[in-house]
Amino acid sequence: MTPNLKQIKEEIEGSYKKDPLFGPLQQVVAFFEKADQGELRLVTINQLSEISGVPRSDGQLLRLISILASPSLPLMKMCFLYSNGETEHEVSDEEVAEARATGFFIDPDTGLKDENYERNILPYFRATPEFLGVRS
Repeated sequence: MTPNLKQIKEEIEGSYKKDPLFGPLQQVVAFFEKADQGELRLVTINQLSEISGVPRSDGQLLRLISILASPSLPLMKMCFLYSNGETEHEVSDEEVAEARATGFFIDPDTGLKDENYERNILPYFRATPEFLGVRS
């Protein structure tokens, strides 16, 4: 069963009230609650840092992200975007895993191997369909 927005907030309250990330978690949930659907299609790590007030260089930002993308809090999902400087393509988790295993990514436009794919595949987040459903 998909938790509703109230349950997501209660989960944060119950599990993270004494955690240093409690306030930042609430700030991100508040942003996701108020933002329009377009804004929730592509949320970057820099934006999450700015919204939460947790510096990008702080390891707690990764922890915050893992909490908000966990199955118990279906707020956001990690996605990937490949940019070759001219065009952008969404990349699946499987394609990223294959690139890591082989050491290269096949550029969808040129068909050429990109051995510097780690610089060209950018992680981002989007609101989950479950969250968008409970928000309305």
